[in-house]
Amino acid sequence: MQLGLLESLWPQRTPNAAERSLEFHAGRFARWLNVAGAEPRFGLVLCAGDKARQRFIEHLEAEGVDVVVTTATDKRPLPRDLMEHRGDHFNKRFFLIDGFDNCDRLDVLRTLNGQRGQLRRMTTWCALLIESPETLATLYEVAPALIADVMRRCLVVDMDTAEERSTPVPAPQLNRWRRMGAIAELAFHTAVTGGETADYHDIARLFRTGYGTSVGPPYAEGLAACMSVWSGRDDLEQPQHSPVQMSALARHGTLAGLPDSLVDQHLAQRPFCRMAAQRTAQSEAEAIVLTAQRQPDKIVESPATVSDKINQEWGETPWGPVLAALVSAQVAAGQRNLAACGQALTELLNEGQKPQVAPELYFNALEYRIRFDVGLSRRSDARANLKRLEELMSRLHSPLYDGRTHLIRGDFIVALDPVMAKSEYQSAERLFSAHGYPEWSATALQRQERVR
Repeated sequence: MQLGLLESLWPQRTPNAAERSLEFHAGRFARWLNVAGAEPRFGLVLCAGDKARQRFIEHLEAEGVDVVVTTATDKRPLPRDLMEHRGDHFNKRFFLIDGFDNCDRLDVLRTLNGQRGQLRRMTTWCALLIESPETLATLYEVAPALIADVMRRCLVVDMDTAEERSTPVPAPQLNRWRRMGAIAELAFHTAVTGGETADYHDIARLFRTGYGTSVGPPYAEGLAACMSVWSGRDDLEQPQHSPVQMSALARHGTLAGLPDSLVDQHLAQRPFCRMAAQRTAQSEAEAIVLTAQRQPDKIVESPATVSDKINQEWGETPWGPVLAALVSAQVAAGQRNLAACGQALTELLNEGQKPQVAPELYFNALEYRIRFDVGLSRRSDARANLKRLEELMSRLHSPLYDGRTHLIRGDFIVALDPVMAKSEYQSAERLFSAHGYPEWSATALQRQERVR
């Protein structure tokens, strides 16, 4: 069964979206560098497109970062200028290590894996520059300890129609990234391969990074289908009646005019797509989820019974227990059962933080729990979960989740410091407006009105 995400929002297409997205990702990375002081900074920069590297460097330099591009070679995997660097508390020099596509990458990356202490040391900023899926896959294969030391990833996409698309990595590695929730790696792979081997959620994650318009044709079938739904264009080559296309239409378009048997065939293993399209429930568990989304107060079963029924249907999937806990919390809230709601939200957090669960689901779990704790004035618990949410947000590589983090941070502090809360709401509104999320933008504006 396909990985299920409770929500899969795509941004609306906005003017100059590609440049805004590049500013967002590069700017966030630059700010992370500039607050380092004497601390180490070791990153992974994923550049898709011939112009992506130069655009990334330009943005960093505009933020006051002194970028030094240095090359790893077979003779010297660890560049000399990085070895000889001696920074201080006011360091601004950032070493961007490239050359992995022009050397024996297997041997070079193995060497760097053994010498990783030189990359992550005090007063030193550096990152590996990855420009091909082959190099990225090799990095994961031969340098697991080096990957574990990466502190921050940055995705930069600037691809035009003239560029040759890369060969996809083997399916086991791609599935490993999916299980890990490695969003930057998946979005990078989808961009440089034109969507070859990408499923619906890989493509949706690329769109949520803001880089959907940064990838020009040619597109693989799945990406072409999603681009057609997203842009409203019918001149893009696309497959007829593929599972990816059906998923996109179910969540973001319309299935009107398509035979029910065909829709049910392609969405048989995609319950969230069926529910998003308001299809007739195919099981009692689906009916419960749909009712809980629309009218949770209409469910007469206890939250525990609801959870049991959903787990019986989907308990073996990575997301089933998360869904059971979430719906149980919704039902308890509809029944005004505070104790059961808190218990379900605790279970939601416990299930949501498991490695096999999509990070977007865990973000939702933390968001719900924080609002619950804030409402009950449990500020210590809310503060601890807010810290977890802020750490998770950097892994999602999306203006949508950055904006939502500003919103929840504003909700946390509004009772103590309305001025600071309003500033958080304004930051959220700017992100939502700039990157094509009008409904979230309206929510942020409503929050601002409350503190005037």
